[in-house]
Amino acid sequence: IFSPEMESLSLPSIDISHAALEELGYNLDVTVEYTCPSGELKKWEGTFSSEIEDYEGHIKTLLQHFDIKTTDARNFILQHEDNKKRKKYLLQKDLLNPSKNYGGRTFVLSDQTVDAKDSLVKLKKISNWLQEPESKGATNMKDVLWFLDFEGMLRGEVFVEEFVEGGGMPMLMTILESSRKDNMTKLAVSCLYTACEYEEPLEYLRETEGAMERLFKLIYKDSIKLNSAVMEFLFLMASYDGGFNFVHRTIQTVDEDQKRPPYERIVEFFSSNKGIELNENALVFCNVLLESATREDEKKEFLKMMDEAGLMKGLETCETTTELYLHNLDKFRALSGRLIKPRSNQVVAMDHLVKKLKERHQIDLQRRRDYLRSEMGT
Repeated sequence: IFSPEMESLSLPSIDISHAALEELGYNLDVTVEYTCPSGELKKWEGTFSSEIEDYEGHIKTLLQHFDIKTTDARNFILQHEDNKKRKKYLLQKDLLNPSKNYGGRTFVLSDQTVDAKDSLVKLKKISNWLQEPESKGATNMKDVLWFLDFEGMLRGEVFVEEFVEGGGMPMLMTILESSRKDNMTKLAVSCLYTACEYEEPLEYLRETEGAMERLFKLIYKDSIKLNSAVMEFLFLMASYDGGFNFVHRTIQTVDEDQKRPPYERIVEFFSSNKGIELNENALVFCNVLLESATREDEKKEFLKMMDEAGLMKGLETCETTTELYLHNLDKFRALSGRLIKPRSNQVVAMDHLVKKLKERHQIDLQRRRDYLRSEMGT
């Protein structure tokens, strides 16, 4: 749901399982750097070999070499900086995959607890600045580039735990609320996505009073990327136990505060045709909420409110014709029992999809045939 690839025509490739890759093993000559609390930079040059130890074992070896006293080795992680993309990547068990060409690279051994504390200080500074009238909702390019590194660090489990515990989620929400520049908004949204790969940020949104209302209120901002992200978080929350009532109450509360009929803002997306992904997510949201309703009267109440907000007209005028959207439109018809008039452009789009699927299938068969021929040759 989060990253559909139905529209991409990618050539099939021969896949090697992770278990098989582990069996192959790895033997990597690398350099590891570590900056001591005193500021001294230390280096270690050696070999990471699967014949000697696993990833956790490599970390413990490095801790001993750099004379780092710690009771929890999981706090430490290896980073690699991609200078071309100007991003930092955390390397965890990826080192077990020999298909990754990490040999000869320089890594940085990093303490996630320290990185999280430093990041919280920086995040608070950006958050406070964006709330100042003179900021006009914008920050400097240096802060924007910092967010690229910050998103990478959020892939570390310990970092996210420390980030949430240290009050990072409210600050990230404030940045989303205060930002008036699309590049900063997109980066902040990406950071929220990345953090929510772990349980702690999702738990914060579910259990902190007013947090979900604060997130849903962002749907009234004029940012397609942000609107689309809010829709994704809504149907993610609706998929949990008790999710229907939680999301239904949240939307009613916020829309009432905005003096708008319930669900009207969501229905507007279909008729405005501002973004394909936004329309896809809005329709997926409708289906997830219908599926998460545990009682028939809940489903009826939801559909009644959507009808009053103009859902049928919105769906009949929506111009999105992607495979994902049309699939979910059929699903909505089945779940809701609503008859939605088909549009001529939807029929044309289906013809195009049928043709593309046939081409994709033909390419797949040709690749498989060529592979078999090469195997026979060898």
